[in-house]
Amino acid sequence: MSAKLTLYYFVGSMPSRACVILSKVLNIPIELRSINLYEREQHSEWYKKLNPAKKVPVLIDGDFILTESRAILAYLVDTRHPGNSLYPKDEKKRAAIDERLHFDGSS
Repeated sequence: MSAKLTLYYFVGSMPSRACVILSKVLNIPIELRSINLYEREQHSEWYKKLNPAKKVPVLIDGDFILTESRAILAYLVDTRHPGNSLYPKDEKKRAAIDERLHFDGSS
């Protein structure tokens, strides 16, 4: 686990804000780097190397990159606050949280 986390985000993005809010609630030190979607900064070559889907947020932890907000949320709790009640280790409790995290992805 790297000591330094970097989050590329856009303030108008709900998934980005969820990651920023969680980092503040759990007091996780994180470097925030704003991506201006209005200026299409997410289409720049350097950003496409981080996330070929050209979306926000993107979390960088050393040489590890995550590009999906729900995965970022789970990763932050698991690596910085393991066992936290926000994402518990108990399989049934965790499954119930996963169900709610992913409800909008089902048809």
